Amino acid sequence: MESTPKLSTPEEELAYLREQVARKEAELGANAPERVQIISETIREHHAAPAEVLAPDYQISEATKTSETEAILAELNLGGSETAVKSLQRAMEEKGIKNALAIAERLHDPHVSDDFHRYLVRYVAAGLSAQGIDERAPRFQALRMTLYEIALPEPKSDEPNARQKSLKELISGMEQFYSGLLSVGEAATGEPSYFALELAVPSDSPELQFYAAVPNSKRNLFEKQLLAIFPDAHLVLQPYDYNAFASGGTSLASVAHFAENPALPLKDYTDFDYDPINAITNAFAKIEHVGEGAALQIIIEPRAERHVKHYRKILQALRKRSE
Repeated sequence: MESTPKLSTPEEELAYLREQVARKEAELGANAPERVQIISETIREHHAAPAEVLAPDYQISEATKTSETEAILAELNLGGSETAVKSLQRAMEEKGIKNALAIAERLHDPHVSDDFHRYLVRYVAAGLSAQGIDERAPRFQALRMTLYEIALPEPKSDEPNARQKSLKELISGMEQFYSGLLSVGEAATGEPSYFALELAVPSDSPELQFYAAVPNSKRNLFEKQLLAIFPDAHLVLQPYDYNAFASGGTSLASVAHFAENPALPLKDYTDFDYDPINAITNAFAKIEHVGEGAALQIIIEPRAERHVKHYRKILQALRKRSE
């Protein structure tokens, strides 16, 4: 790495790294790899650079490194890797990126180091403009979404016909929910015109989790719609996405197609004796707690009026046939 000024604050260090990334992108031009790769390499170079790139008063002593490492190791034993990464984030905010990387290295925990490195990549990228990227492209628009983890209340089982009643109420409620979110098709410029519902078992967790991702400008609408229909639902913002993939593992995916006209339901809800999602949750429950993961994602996007008119004609034809 070329000679650098003596960095003396976390703000100067962050600005310097962002300048390095922008310079590399400009030098590579059209042949530049993805920005994530450039940022990752820049952080690694900064980590490997001599301590002298930092001003003397900004460098931390060996004793400080040792005490910080011991404190984080204690938290790691109590709270797991997520707690350790949060501690490294605090160290970075107080002592800077290079000093925090030195502390992370002493943990000798590849999982924590990798999680912290991925956090740093996002942290550095947050202040950079999107050079060479079409902000209207679907891949970029998908980054402008908010992820929620959701827990819905269990249905009450002390009422007569509670199972049948709760399923019908749930479907009716979801119909209202979908109708209320139709305006997602009018999301802000640069945001996707859809939302996603996801059922997942992360590769590092045995718990089945339910998520929803919505355009940033539709966050308030989503929260109001969900809580209006399911007032006991619990919503938690998730700044970090889950990971269903195991390192070094094999990934499989499948696609289902309609055998009949897509206007026709697979099965009418009145024909169900139980919630059909049970078949999926039971399958997900059999996944190994470590080293395996799975996810089911459903993307809902409003379509043009012509689809509505087309389906109305089909419904009218079906009604006439049944008369």
